[in-house]
Amino acid sequence: MKEEKEKIDEYRHEKPRESLYLWALSQGSLMPNPLPQMNKASWLVLKYHKDEKRDDGSHYSSHPSDACRIGLNFGLADDATLAGILLHDTKENNKTTDEELRQEFNDEVANIVDNQTKRPGETNKEYYARIATNVKAIIGKGCDRLSNLGTMIGPFPIPRIKKQSEETKKYVLPMLEEARHKFSEYNNIIVALRDETERILKVIDAYVESQEENEKLRQLLKEKGIEVPKKKNVKYLSPDELCQIDKESVDFTPLAETVQNLG
Repeated sequence: MKEEKEKIDEYRHEKPRESLYLWALSQGSLMPNPLPQMNKASWLVLKYHKDEKRDDGSHYSSHPSDACRIGLNFGLADDATLAGILLHDTKENNKTTDEELRQEFNDEVANIVDNQTKRPGETNKEYYARIATNVKAIIGKGCDRLSNLGTMIGPFPIPRIKKQSEETKKYVLPMLEEARHKFSEYNNIIVALRDETERILKVIDAYVESQEENEKLRQLLKEKGIEVPKKKNVKYLSPDELCQIDKESVDFTPLAETVQNLG
């Protein structure tokens, strides 16, 4: 026990702000029943993702911590599932092994993590079919995807955002819909994950559409010899700049209407 505490304490000073809530909750300060496996995972995830950063520059552990927080906010109180959510990326690139997870936790947590880990050469169809066999992995994947979707706007390029959106519509949403009928005892959280995912996809799709329109307008301005600052959003161009565009050459309605109104 002393050895285990020393291992965990080694990473205590690195604990990001995002996971302090998880720590307080698992200690029992915010709920009567501690969650020991989740608590342990919230520390060890720092070890497994020690030198990793996200695209926005934040410590990688902020993502699994956020995914776990989503589960907690939707009423999830299953210790093994919450631990599995925190550890869902730890087997990628050999950061840890199945055997180590079974030793540190138990078979159930290791299986939840394994179900959420994509194997080399595995297709999306095969991957999601495997997740669908374990309801706790389904819930974990739902929390993981919701966390990713909620942090994509800004740091991620449009092609990557579109790919995640399309994959979510093709695999994640149908999996959640099927699971709510198949695993009725988990209906509440599965429906909450499905509904929130659908809501955020609408926001993402609108963002992608606006950015693609902006890119078309940037190209059009470039053809007309109008320089656009690299980080300047097209919608903030001055009316004078917009009015220099040949209205007839704009081939999509929203921008054509914008230019006409400003003219």
